[in-house]
Amino acid sequence: MRDPAGLLALAEEGGEGGGSLLQSKLASLAAEAQTAQAAATSSFEWRGIKAPVSQERVRVPLHNAAELAATLEAAMDTDGPASAEQALPQHDKLTNWYQEARAATRNAIKAAQTGGGSGAAGKAGAEADAGDLEDLVALEKALSGRILEGSLARGEVAAADAAARFAAGLQRQAAGKAAGGGKGKERPAKPEDLVRLTTTLAQLAADLEEHASHLGGRQGEALAAAAAARGGGYAAWRAYYQGHVALAAAAAGGGRYAEAAGLFRRAGERAAAAQEATEELPKSESAAWTALPGLQQLAALAGSYLLVACAEAAAEGAAGAEGAGKGLEGLGLAGGAAQQASSALYLPDALDAWESFGGSGSGKGARLFQGPYALAAIRPRPIMLDSAAGEVDYPDVSHRVKRRKTAAAAAAGSATGTFARLFGGWGGATS
Repeated sequence: MRDPAGLLALAEEGGEGGGSLLQSKLASLAAEAQTAQAAATSSFEWRGIKAPVSQERVRVPLHNAAELAATLEAAMDTDGPASAEQALPQHDKLTNWYQEARAATRNAIKAAQTGGGSGAAGKAGAEADAGDLEDLVALEKALSGRILEGSLARGEVAAADAAARFAAGLQRQAAGKAAGGGKGKERPAKPEDLVRLTTTLAQLAADLEEHASHLGGRQGEALAAAAAARGGGYAAWRAYYQGHVALAAAAAGGGRYAEAAGLFRRAGERAAAAQEATEELPKSESAAWTALPGLQQLAALAGSYLLVACAEAAAEGAAGAEGAGKGLEGLGLAGGAAQQASSALYLPDALDAWESFGGSGSGKGARLFQGPYALAAIRPRPIMLDSAAGEVDYPDVSHRVKRRKTAAAAAAGSATGTFARLFGGWGGATS
């Protein structure tokens, strides 16, 4: 049987002019060979779900995805894990093949449910009628789960690469070196980038857990437990990197050391819970068990940075209290005694000393007073004297005071005097 990859390579080597015809023929032969090989793909299996594949539009992308997955596994066995720059495009290509197969399966399901139609839709409906609708639904579920697991694998590769660059940046920072001076001038990763990556991974794990609830049975329960354990690990890493974000903001003057300490404490607690949940999974959940050493390392890192954040928070609190104490030193009622002792004396400060305060030939001015004056306490009157004064009976001296006329007598007296002044002595004669 012809090798499709070899035919495609020959087609790409074909030149222009007369070689273009050869190139098109080789491409068509490669497509035919690929279709012939894809015919051998009669079923797709994922987590115990084995669904038959009867549509050609589904077989071809599934065959391509299987070949690419086998190539990646062989390269990993011989050369070890590939770098992120090499692995991420391969993961994207693999996911694209599975998405193409799922799209073809969904079209076949829709055509089978609607009863087919004319043209391409009718052909898809005929192909769908050849198979069983339940098998198509099972195939669609298996492909959806496989796509979610592939997305998680790709996200883990990206997160691992960013985490390695972030850890290298921390080491260079601790050594007092430049942030971007690593091997190959690689760009250091920021904690905000890792927060976004781990948030995406946690969401994918939640989607996988929800997808497991639609499967049902033991396979669904096992997948839900594994997805929950992996999601807990991603949440722990997210809290850890959020703590680094708060720690960097606090170092820049944001004052978030207490928040960073709380986030590191939460990261340690979630790492311990995720580790316990992972240890309860069967050994067949290799993806979850692979993350177990990282969770153990995360618990140690979170504990270390928790101590750093607590120490920084305590130092910040002590510095604030010390600054407040220094600011309140000269606010006492006694005034500036220390200031007076260290500065020049003024006349009110040394009334008992024989010293010239009116100036001298040295050019210094007079030092008669210093304003404003220092605060001083005012001595109040003893309260016992006020109490004693309330019990004293003072003597009656009313006889020594000139008597005052009452209001009526004053009015009558004023009227009589006025009449007498007007009419002379008549007022006295009538009486």
